[in-house]
Amino acid sequence: MDERYDVVVIGGGAAGLSGALTLARARRSVLVVDAGEPRNAPAGNVHNYLGREGTPPAELVAIGRGEVAALEGSAAVRLTSGEVIERDAVVVAPMFSANADLLAGLGATPVPLEMNGTVMGTHLLTDPTGRTDVPGVWVAGNAGDLSAQVIVAAAQGLRAGAMINADLTTEDTGRAVAERRSVAA
Repeated sequence: MDERYDVVVIGGGAAGLSGALTLARARRSVLVVDAGEPRNAPAGNVHNYLGREGTPPAELVAIGRGEVAALEGSAAVRLTSGEVIERDAVVVAPMFSANADLLAGLGATPVPLEMNGTVMGTHLLTDPTGRTDVPGVWVAGNAGDLSAQVIVAAAQGLRAGAMINADLTTEDTGRAVAERRSVAA
């Protein structure tokens, strides 16, 4: 085999296929090498994956393989007139800003995000769980991570939801223990 690829992805599960899809969309030639033994093969279904809840793992992989295989490497610009001009590449420099107006009243203020000395937009500062410096306020997706694609935003929402639940459980437990101690006293 004398074929050359820009990228070889080792592992054809959800992570590997998502990476391959992203690279193919960026017009990279990609080879996915997979042993066909996904870590979640024994599971009956995939859970907490928005839009795919309850999907058998093998079906999710088959869908992903189909998406990667079907991706066409074309780029075009549609003008306001409706005319479409085919191009080898399309490059834009957008300015991203956190959609955080609602949170401003709570004290969450977007800050500039710089990359190599250039302001790329604004976002809210968070810890790794999505918690902001405003007590009781978490964010997920583009409010805190301007580069988050939909699947990353969904994962961040899942993580933030789990962390909020953990925080609320801690509060509930503290109240229950305090109540129990006051009754026992």
